[in-house]
Amino acid sequence: TLKIFLYTVCFVYILFLRLQAEYLLGAFMGRLYGNMTYAQYARTGFFELCKVSVINLSVLATANLLIKKEENQAIKPPMVVLCVLSLLLLSTATAKMAMYICAYGLTAKRVVSTVFLVWLVAVFLLCIIRLYKPFNLVKTAIITGAVMFCVLFSFDISLHSHIFNKKYGFEEKVAVAEQCSAAVSQNEI
Repeated sequence: TLKIFLYTVCFVYILFLRLQAEYLLGAFMGRLYGNMTYAQYARTGFFELCKVSVINLSVLATANLLIKKEENQAIKPPMVVLCVLSLLLLSTATAKMAMYICAYGLTAKRVVSTVFLVWLVAVFLLCIIRLYKPFNLVKTAIITGAVMFCVLFSFDISLHSHIFNKKYGFEEKVAVAEQCSAAVSQNEI
């Protein structure tokens, strides 16, 4: 049944989190994983999280479509658990990005990526709320994202990043990090 499937997915995520704890949670302790650079750690975490978020949102949407009124209460707990696990993974990606920013300062890409992570947090929180109070989740998520990115792009991100970097002494580090990131990206393609 749907309930068993959702609990199985949650169990697999918990097992994954346990097995990958050092990699996933190292950012909370300010530790890089293995021989990764800050850029590789943050970038890998971001793109892994994007893939996992698409999968989790697909599972939640499918479960929501298949749910029957009488199953509604029984299905809510594993759906909430899946959302909470997604939020945990989002927090690890955000911590990795924060490490990267603390090491090398802000760039427009880092700001946009961080705002995207915040939007995903909002989407998963909205998913939890929707389980208990029905509303048009897709419309609300799209409007929330549109508002967040309109506000973001109403500012000159590069200028504000430059001001931040100058204030906190990141100017030279940003230039070096961008050169290293470009080199890493070319080697990964």
